Amino acid sequence: MRAVISMALKDLRLLLLDKGAMFFVFFFPLLYAIFFGYIAAGMGGDGDGGSPAIRIVLVDEDESAESESFAASLESAEELRVDRAESRDAGAELVREGKRAALVVIPEGFGERGQSFFMGDPPVVEVGADPARAAEQGMLQGILLKYGAQRMQDAFTNTDVMRRNAEQAMADLENSSDMSPLVRAALRGFLGNVTNLATQLEDAGVTEEDIASSESGAGFEPLSVETIDLFATDSDDEAEMSAFAISFPQGVIWGIMGAAAGFAISLVTERTHGTLIRLRLAPVTQRHILAGKALACFATTVIVATTLLIIGRIGFGVTPTSPALLAVAVLCVAVCFVGVMMLLSVLGRTEAAASGIGWASLIVMAMIGGGMIPLVFIERIPFLAAVSNASPVKWSILAIEGAIWRGFSPAQMALPCLVLIGVGIGAFVAGGLIFQRTEQG
Repeated sequence: MRAVISMALKDLRLLLLDKGAMFFVFFFPLLYAIFFGYIAAGMGGDGDGGSPAIRIVLVDEDESAESESFAASLESAEELRVDRAESRDAGAELVREGKRAALVVIPEGFGERGQSFFMGDPPVVEVGADPARAAEQGMLQGILLKYGAQRMQDAFTNTDVMRRNAEQAMADLENSSDMSPLVRAALRGFLGNVTNLATQLEDAGVTEEDIASSESGAGFEPLSVETIDLFATDSDDEAEMSAFAISFPQGVIWGIMGAAAGFAISLVTERTHGTLIRLRLAPVTQRHILAGKALACFATTVIVATTLLIIGRIGFGVTPTSPALLAVAVLCVAVCFVGVMMLLSVLGRTEAAASGIGWASLIVMAMIGGGMIPLVFIERIPFLAAVSNASPVKWSILAIEGAIWRGFSPAQMALPCLVLIGVGIGAFVAGGLIFQRTEQG
């Protein structure tokens, strides 16, 4: 029994001395629990004191009193974070770049339609959403209908607005030329009664609160939400194309991360098994060894990404909007993860530690970068949204999506590509310096 206890104590001491294993066993689970706790709080809407759930860009093309009133109600909504844009094109550009979840346009004629609840079509609001955020699009339509209904209720609880709407509808009725006399007479009588009702309510001293409690206007359509496509494709099967075009960038990134993790662990294996010592006896330098490892990792990541994209094109109709920019994106992502591989390879002295730290680091990058959890939930928490910018996974997905379905121009592709190249070079240099220092030590 004493021998068993001694062996157990020996293994515990080895675990305590292995900093990499200690991190993966004790600290990473804590990090994981805290991260998902914040995500759960963000999904509940209280991640940062009730921060808005959906960030949209709003364009008011009508510029009427009614449209401005509706826009103001959206800006004050707890469910939204609203930014104004000067034009439809400017707002659409923000959505295409992934900086906003959706574009909401109040088109011309909104105010004119909104002046009458009794005749004609309801006012229209147009919505163009990022297809990678389908859940948010459904939530947004519900929010718009909610505030449209609130606007209608406000009109029915205000006798001045009620009378003005009835008078406007009466004028439209008189100007209508394609209505039968019987229907015209019936509507004339109805609208006249609405005008009289507004006067009688005022004379009786009925307040807006009294009217609101009766849920007036419940039978009318408050708003019509029309969808506009900001990411038009030439695919015959747009729905299928969109679904796989959204999923394949994440698949490509996971394949590249797997290759990077494998090469990082292989470098540690060569160190622990004495392969590096034997290589140093050959007429090669450490720079040759690192450059060879980097070239092999780079080639593997490019082959993995290319193979997956070819399968996506042939089997699932994933057609890039710019093959040339897609090639540039893949090369930049490969450069980035070669550097990440180099840095991960020097963080653990043993194979177990390197494997644990490597995959833990990559999983964290994926979590905050949109590879596992949609960025919509991360963006609800401001500090996590800021941290996500440090994840190469986020910029990798953005670059590949930009070439496949976001329709990025070369200028728009420049930012994610420069970030990826910068991260790759910085991580490779840092990893190489640490590697040389440890080998010399």
